[in-house]
Amino acid sequence: MRRPLGVFIEAKMQTEEECPEGKWGGGKWSDWHKGKTHSAAGHRLSAAGKAAFQFTMLTLWQKKALRPQAAPRGMAPQAAAFHTLYIYMEHPHPLSDFKFCPHCGGAQFHEHDAHSKRCATCGFTFYPNAAAATVAVIVTPHGQLLCTVRQRQPAAGTLDLPGGFVDPGESLEEGLRREVREELGAELAQCTYLFSLPNDYPFSGHTVHTADAFFLCTLAPGSQPQAADDAASIVYLPPSQLQPSRFGLHSISRGVARLLQAWPPHPQP
Repeated sequence: MRRPLGVFIEAKMQTEEECPEGKWGGGKWSDWHKGKTHSAAGHRLSAAGKAAFQFTMLTLWQKKALRPQAAPRGMAPQAAAFHTLYIYMEHPHPLSDFKFCPHCGGAQFHEHDAHSKRCATCGFTFYPNAAAATVAVIVTPHGQLLCTVRQRQPAAGTLDLPGGFVDPGESLEEGLRREVREELGAELAQCTYLFSLPNDYPFSGHTVHTADAFFLCTLAPGSQPQAADDAASIVYLPPSQLQPSRFGLHSISRGVARLLQAWPPHPQP
């Protein structure tokens, strides 16, 4: 029994990096170059179905209704369009929630590329650049990681690390010191950059894209952290009790997993 064209639209695709064997749905990337289209279950479309699929994908691609994404080099146009469609379904445009131009209020506010929208009325182009955020990695002399419990949504009640958004006019270090002061009532004696991770932070019904910078921090002598602001409480955990899945924010969870790969954390030379 032939699978309907919708199988393609609903299927998930893997990249060469995610699938080293280069296989997907019973086919290979090279099959796309040769025009051999497959469905998610490895069933071939009829000749008419394949032609309709290729025409639809190619038309959408040429009209830029599908945004160009990082499709594998040399991929046939209709295959690249499908790859883009998958990326679009998994990662909507960062301005998909915004229907009107923030400059003139016009309704002709359309996607310009994968990261921006342009107003056809006034010509204003808006790029929602990632917001800068910081994360404090504070390890006690006994080797325990200072964690907080989130007071508010998103992910209220889950574990977190001190930190937050950088205010306009602040450096990363200044923003980090302020956040630690607000959440822990403590001062930092030292902070050293470790690494950064991207994050999608839901706020007021909108996804804020952030770049979270992790810093290895030392508290000032005499500091006695007390939970405040966004922190409901403070928890000290040894590495044996650190479970990334208990950290509600995606970037923090990934960051803790990365820290555990080389404990105790230390800056890269």
